[in-house]
Amino acid sequence: FSGADQAVYSRTMLLVDGLYGLVYLLGANLHHSHLSLSFGFFDRLMVSPKVHQIHHRRLQRNEPCNFALLFSFWDWLFGTLRTDVPSNLPYFGLKKSELNHDPESVRSVLLGPLLDLGRRRRP
Repeated sequence: FSGADQAVYSRTMLLVDGLYGLVYLLGANLHHSHLSLSFGFFDRLMVSPKVHQIHHRRLQRNEPCNFALLFSFWDWLFGTLRTDVPSNLPYFGLKKSELNHDPESVRSVLLGPLLDLGRRRRP
């Protein structure tokens, strides 16, 4: 690169990285809100809060879905996109019987999964 090309490239990358970071930051905060906001047709392209909430819901069929962080077209491509779940399902997360830690204890939340992994590896 020449000096001028390097400057253009640097500004372009800074802009692209900055925009991506802003979209990701706003999206991550919206995804974990309790707003059931949908992007309509665009739910198939970008992860909306509704699509991400479906990922965390306890579904009747207990099928994992909606793994994408930003672009939901990956889920659509691999057949794991679900947008047809009613937004009034009340349950998020795991059932108490499925937990490997005490959700009221920070120590247990941080160490519980690691201890459980150690228990699973033993014969």
